[in-house]
Amino acid sequence: MLPMNVSLRIKDGNGKRINLWLPLFLFWPILIALCILFLPIYGLWQVCQRGKMPKIPPLLSAILGLLNALRGLMIDIENKENKVKVIIN
Repeated sequence: MLPMNVSLRIKDGNGKRINLWLPLFLFWPILIALCILFLPIYGLWQVCQRGKMPKIPPLLSAILGLLNALRGLMIDIENKENKVKVIIN
């Protein structure tokens, strides 16, 4: 399943905390619309290539697999003064 949001937590040396929630589920419909938009261009390109299959479908499959693997990723960065935590759900 694709990640739906990113939680970003920042704490500086003065004790200030910043919590950001970035919704990725708003990004996915835009990406799907762009794919649908470029589908006729891809079809024309296939006609011009006379049916020779390019290496694009395995690349798209690999990108989708990478995006699916991001779900549950947690990144902690810490030094003496600051602390940053990124969580992808």
